[in-house]
Amino acid sequence: MKKKLLMGVIILFTLGTIVSAANVTTVLSSISGNYTVVWAYNASDTSSPWKRYLVGAPTGNDLTDMGPSSGYWIKMNVSTATLTVTGTSPSSTSIPLVSGWNLIGYPSSTAQSITTVLSGISSSYTVVWAYNASDTSSPWKRYLVGAPTGNDLASMVPGYGYWIKMNVSSATLTI
Repeated sequence: MKKKLLMGVIILFTLGTIVSAANVTTVLSSISGNYTVVWAYNASDTSSPWKRYLVGAPTGNDLTDMGPSSGYWIKMNVSTATLTVTGTSPSSTSIPLVSGWNLIGYPSSTAQSITTVLSGISSSYTVVWAYNASDTSSPWKRYLVGAPTGNDLASMVPGYGYWIKMNVSSATLTI
């Protein structure tokens, strides 16, 4: 998977592949020196859901590994860079979700409609958000369940991460 990353913006993305080495610095080696911080959000960790890898920090980094079912924010410090991650797309991935906001990856090699991907949890979520940094006029995209108009997020696309707001205590999304 290759993904173009832009300067100064925080990129919401997912690996979408199973990588042989899941260590943050190994996974992001193709953009080494081009980013300052990486965040992940683990909704199951109610005491400290935000995980961070700050480049050069001697202590305090609690994000050490990356995987295909999580979404990540990367703060870039160069005009453009291309993240290259090699591996294989999983045939199926189960992603546990909890009540409230969940930041997930989309571990698939093909784009599909939101309703198709989320059909297994169709009554369990209220809204899905994605961030497309290359759309500078309106980078946030939304799919609000039942909205007659205003949805500008129709598909889940490889390489992007998604915020899903769950209205049940727990569910499992299988992609």
